[in-house]
Amino acid sequence: MIRGTTYNNFFQLGTVPTNENHEYYNKEKSYAECERLISQLRKEFGEEPIGVKLVIVEFPSEKGMYSMVICKFEEDKEDALNYASNINEKFPTNWKD
Repeated sequence: MIRGTTYNNFFQLGTVPTNENHEYYNKEKSYAECERLISQLRKEFGEEPIGVKLVIVEFPSEKGMYSMVICKFEEDKEDALNYASNINEKFPTNWKD
């Protein structure tokens, strides 16, 4: 990937697998959960192809900042679109480790 590439498309994936509890407003724990989630996604779906980035972003809320994993992708790259769509459609429900 080229540094500075603009990704106009993304999926908000969350902080943890769907059926797991998470720490919304504890910044350190929330960030650690996001790192764990990215690690699990890479184990399940493989490393991101060119045109995809799994990143942690922070959003403001009434109780402070909270972290979330998003999958940024370039829609015009077929491998990138397929990878991002696959993660979005088959997002894990539980931790695997």
